[in-house]
Amino acid sequence: MKSPRTSYETWGAQILHVPNLGQEEIGSKKGADQIGIHRYRLRTNGIFGGTIILPQDLEAAAKELDEYHRGLGINDASEGRIISVNTEGRPFMHAFMEALRENTQGIRSRIKEACEGGILLPFIVSKECEEAADLLGLSIDTDAARAEMANNKLIALSNLKEHGVKVPRQIGFKNNQEAREAYEKLKREGIHKMFAKANRGASGKGIYCIKSEADLEKFLALEEAQETMRGNGFAMQEGIHYTHSPSAIFHIKEKLEDSILIANGEQLLAKKNESDDVPTVHQGNSGRLSDALWEESGFKEGVEKTMAWLHEIGAYGHAGVDGLILRDEDGNLDYRIIEINFRLTGQSAGSMIGRDLEADYFGSNNNIHVPEGMTMQDYIGHLESKNIHFDPNNQRGVYIVNHAPLEGREPKIQIGIAADSREELERMMTLAHPIGNQELRRSA
Repeated sequence: MKSPRTSYETWGAQILHVPNLGQEEIGSKKGADQIGIHRYRLRTNGIFGGTIILPQDLEAAAKELDEYHRGLGINDASEGRIISVNTEGRPFMHAFMEALRENTQGIRSRIKEACEGGILLPFIVSKECEEAADLLGLSIDTDAARAEMANNKLIALSNLKEHGVKVPRQIGFKNNQEAREAYEKLKREGIHKMFAKANRGASGKGIYCIKSEADLEKFLALEEAQETMRGNGFAMQEGIHYTHSPSAIFHIKEKLEDSILIANGEQLLAKKNESDDVPTVHQGNSGRLSDALWEESGFKEGVEKTMAWLHEIGAYGHAGVDGLILRDEDGNLDYRIIEINFRLTGQSAGSMIGRDLEADYFGSNNNIHVPEGMTMQDYIGHLESKNIHFDPNNQRGVYIVNHAPLEGREPKIQIGIAADSREELERMMTLAHPIGNQELRRSA
């Protein structure tokens, strides 16, 4: 494999990757920066060949992961590509922006030397990232305002509906009265199960199942619900009985015809809490979709129309969509687009590496639970004992995407898989768990 093919083909320039994960509003923000940077940041190491900005305490783990990927031929990024920032207990982006503004230890010249004429690629576009790109003389795919339009569920789905995309029925609300009115209106339309979804939420957070007035009042009594209503608000969305939960990732270019539809797949879902009515947390993906799910359902057409709308508003860059596949009244396959993720997604790494490997089937699991104290080398040993560790010769098997457990939290490893058949993909996905199978859901 000619690495890192995906990043150069997709962005066409030297990358500076900034992991500003903590800035995504995910309902409760407690520890978002710490959790985001440490648990999820390194998952993109394998798909970029450019420079990466990291908290200093993650530098050793990042170098270990880079060395591992180089050994497998997944990525041949240079050993000196990591530039670390001493956060001194501050949120990562605060520390990084302060270092840039004050040019601490000549950080600007170090970055410019590595990425001159390149592109700043954040996890998600923000005002701080726009400022960082300006200070460094780098370009950025789009601006924060357009990214916000795409990431706001209510705004995005309303616009997609006007452009012929099939979306769930929904009503926005920002206070208790509007919430009750939205509930009653959807109930009059024959909907008896609905979801209150934070307009700016991620990772299954900010989603509440409403099946009765009692559920609604319980939801409205939550302080986190009131906090979200004071901010970006919610969308009251119809509940849909679905058979599959597909997704797709793509890259929007300045010329729509140059845009890249990178991959499609089926999401692996899990419940956030045992008491949850349905699974809402994206654990990973399994690709590619069958022709029936991709084309006959209309999902492909919906994805293409979504890409056209993003291009129309000037939202260029990497994004993904989540959807649902269902049966209509006549028993025919149908689809709904339920959200746009205008950012790097949980599907990005596994799908982009799988695409580079020219694997017919590829997938990822972002939440492989491992025993406390298990090291990266220990987990490699587990994969080798099952004869499923990635083989650089035939470029198939299970590889580690990220291993950066948080102290005091349940340790997890993120993996990617490249396979020649759906059956082989499923087999390796099962064997990759060192402490037994975990309940994941692909269909209702």
